[in-house]
Amino acid sequence: MGKRKRRPIWSFVMFTILLFIDIVRTVILKMTDNDNFVTPQPTLASLKLLVDDLAEKEIAARTGGALERKAMRDARKKLEKEMLKLGLYIYTITDGDETKMLSSAFPLTAEEALPTLHREFWLEHGANPGEVLAFCKAMKKTRAYIWMYYVGEDEPVLEKDWLLGGGTTKARIVLDGYAEKSKVWVRVCGITKDGMTPWLDALHITVV
Repeated sequence: MGKRKRRPIWSFVMFTILLFIDIVRTVILKMTDNDNFVTPQPTLASLKLLVDDLAEKEIAARTGGALERKAMRDARKKLEKEMLKLGLYIYTITDGDETKMLSSAFPLTAEEALPTLHREFWLEHGANPGEVLAFCKAMKKTRAYIWMYYVGEDEPVLEKDWLLGGGTTKARIVLDGYAEKSKVWVRVCGITKDGMTPWLDALHITVV
């Protein structure tokens, strides 16, 4: 696959909240007094207020309850919305010039990308706390799908350590009940009239 034109990313869900905070602060630093971005929209000052607020709420959520965690998630969504606006500003003001965009430290899309329709298996964060959405490409002659999960830093070596996440007739499932910041591994296989297909390579995601 050849190179494609890069642009600022449109989603930050793949970043943990602490990494997201670091990214925003780095972008603010790199865009300050940067001749490529004379009048950022939204302003860097407004982004600093939002990221500082998110950082405070993240600390409070560590020892707080449901209300504190909700406040943190709401603050993150608000900051993500403003960062999307900044990404559009960066792309527009630079006319897509990669060197200029890179000077902002704003995360860019990869030079090569595998379209969603061509991926075999992928994970996303759910709309609710502790949710993981798992998807796989529909398998030929498959009647059902078996999903298994494991919570831990590294993919389990022993088969017995995998836990049943559920069975579905469609190539997707919602897994929930995971603690925030836990690392969840997921794998999937299909069920055909001849038995189970090989497991697809396990993937992992950090829960928000």
